[in-house]
Amino acid sequence: MGGRLTEDHIIPPGQGGTDDIDNLCWCCWWCNTYKGTQTAAPDPHTGNVVPLFNPRQERWEEHFRWSRDGTRYCRITRYE
Repeated sequence: MGGRLTEDHIIPPGQGGTDDIDNLCWCCWWCNTYKGTQTAAPDPHTGNVVPLFNPRQERWEEHFRWSRDGTRYCRITRYE
């Protein structure tokens, strides 16, 4: 599955999301499968339930950063 992108619903149809382009984004197959119908999840640092990143409404740079070696990205904790 490496490198293959899939279409993802930002708000799942089961939660009122539509197939409109404004509710769709590309993501890797693994992330799409793992996310499933979730729209929020516990923050691993605080345990608080927070909304998942919405690429249509939020800026990537405000939520993520590249690792020091530039090989992966890390979530920036904002909900402390």
